[in-house]
Amino acid sequence: MHDADATLNAKILAVDDEPFDLLLIDRYLSRSGFQVTRANSGAHALKILEQCRHDLPEAILLDRMMPEMSGIEVMEVLAADPDFRDIPVIMQTGLADPEQIAFGIARGARYYLAKPFTGELLVSMVRAAVDDYRRMCELRDSTSEFSHSLKLVTSAQYELRTLQEARLLATHLSQFFPQPGRAVFGIIELLVNAVEHGNLALDYGDKSKLLRSGAWESEVLRRLELPEYRERRVRVDLKKLPDCTRLTVTDEGDGFDWRPYLEIQPERVFDLHGRGIAMSRMTSFDTIEYHGRGNKVEVTVNGTAGDALAEPAPTTAENATVSQAA
Repeated sequence: MHDADATLNAKILAVDDEPFDLLLIDRYLSRSGFQVTRANSGAHALKILEQCRHDLPEAILLDRMMPEMSGIEVMEVLAADPDFRDIPVIMQTGLADPEQIAFGIARGARYYLAKPFTGELLVSMVRAAVDDYRRMCELRDSTSEFSHSLKLVTSAQYELRTLQEARLLATHLSQFFPQPGRAVFGIIELLVNAVEHGNLALDYGDKSKLLRSGAWESEVLRRLELPEYRERRVRVDLKKLPDCTRLTVTDEGDGFDWRPYLEIQPERVFDLHGRGIAMSRMTSFDTIEYHGRGNKVEVTVNGTAGDALAEPAPTTAENATVSQAA
């Protein structure tokens, strides 16, 4: 379970050049059980991270506008370091411009927090970031041992029902792609969406409320046992082609209008969720194509596992390919 108690004692690095804002962040988070380290500049934050490489924070709360070294410049340094690049960054900003937000996400920001913010929203967002980080660590640590046999596989089919199965399968599937670390985030997003929004009919508003109360996963577990959802499955089809790897995910739900989620929308950018499809499009996949009523999505990544490819720069919203198949 990933509830409110699960993130107690999580280490957080808060970075802000305004002493009062930094003190306020520390107070809110400390009262909720987080261990907060404060940095008053980007350079100070990087120095702290360098000194704690073996005991890193589980989330970084980063002010975007700072003198000498901006939040964006800090993220560029984080992205270039294998020890730091996976730590989720929550960007604090007063800018709601979609282009600026997309720019920040393409450089590593997982969440955005609008100034001024409430203590409740701050704690909820940090808790969500820590949850995401811990899940990613679990996936990384449970990497399968079948990598030597990947070249023998040309296609495969899977079925899943639960969030746990979705996360385990995401780790497995990522190994078929040239850069597993790039692919796994997007695969998790597709599989979790297929379970919660597809098969279990949890809409956007439902999830927002459940995340704020820390009851999201318990509600998912409850719905999994309801008669109307119990037999539903998510089907996953993997295909290795000469020049790319293709993944198709199909759920048994009523579908949804995917179009608003392909781009970073200003009205959702500061929510606890709702950016996953757009972020997957920018960072995980080379193409993404929805079919029919939206309960079937097909993604591709150029190349296949075993290709000697360098880790690519993040795919931007401008050069990602998106198809909307009827």
